Amino acid sequence: MERIPEIRAGLREVLSEKDFEYMVWEEWKEGFARLIENRLRALFGLPENHAGRERPFSRVTFYEGGARLIEWLCKAEPHLYHDLRALFERMMAL
Repeated sequence: MERIPEIRAGLREVLSEKDFEYMVWEEWKEGFARLIENRLRALFGLPENHAGRERPFSRVTFYEGGARLIEWLCKAEPHLYHDLRALFERMMAL
């Protein structure tokens, strides 16, 4: 997880500004939904949804990556879990 800022800086270099923003929007929107889904699944004793981790990668990969990124950020900055705008801005800043 300590390589996240480095990896995202590399993505920022190769993607256009609009493409990077779209990627973050997908991670934020679908990643947060996936995070909530998995918390609900845990409450009901169901297996977590981690689709998107295996090849071939697809748009669903952004859901899984976004959920993990959001979880990582919220551990360091718990207020982000309750402030979705600040969460998006923090993800954009990475």
